[in-house]
Amino acid sequence: MTKFSDRVTHMQSSPIRRLTPFALKAQAEGVKVLYANIGQPDILTPPAFAEGVHAYLDSSRSKPVAYGPSEGLLPFRTAYATYSKRHGVDISEKDVFITFGASEALLFVLLAVCNPGDEVIIPEPFYTNYRTFCDMAGVKVVPVTLDWDTAFGYPGITAFERAITPRTRAILNCSPNNPTGSVYTPGELQELLDFCRAKGIFLISDEVYREFVYESEPFSVLQLPNSDRNA
Repeated sequence: MTKFSDRVTHMQSSPIRRLTPFALKAQAEGVKVLYANIGQPDILTPPAFAEGVHAYLDSSRSKPVAYGPSEGLLPFRTAYATYSKRHGVDISEKDVFITFGASEALLFVLLAVCNPGDEVIIPEPFYTNYRTFCDMAGVKVVPVTLDWDTAFGYPGITAFERAITPRTRAILNCSPNNPTGSVYTPGELQELLDFCRAKGIFLISDEVYREFVYESEPFSVLQLPNSDRNA
């Protein structure tokens, strides 16, 4: 009898996407649907992006469209390194690896730093697909539950200390946070990084919402001294 792998059968379906078929059916029947399940921007595609795509398609009409390098095209990696330097993160194109999206990047990182059965600590509530990525990598999620009374902010090192076991390989932190909106201060990030160094584990920092900080300058873990050893 054929059957699917345990990895697939144990994986949760995406809570974000679960109601989408019902929404599409309602739309097809003429019902107006307001989507609140996914972070889908309602802004128009920037003209520069569309122009770049058209320029590439025009230039490729007289030659084959070849596979790019696994790490991403050099001009793209160089441009991202330049962007990062403008925001205080001193990296070069050699430090940049391009993926189709943040989800793929997080899965690759988990596969790179964890073995099946290892544990990753994640402040909770967290982006629900973090659990899916961990399931795919065979990694156990150990939540650190955040406090409503402190607006789901930084819980302090003691909370992480209580969650550490011999199987812990990383802390996965999102700042600015999805879904809570909390933003860790440079001092809090430094304390968390120092803790990871002391424990010999990695700090995986999801900073995809860094430009959604409006009341102060966004701050990256990679702006901390010698952060590249553990972050």
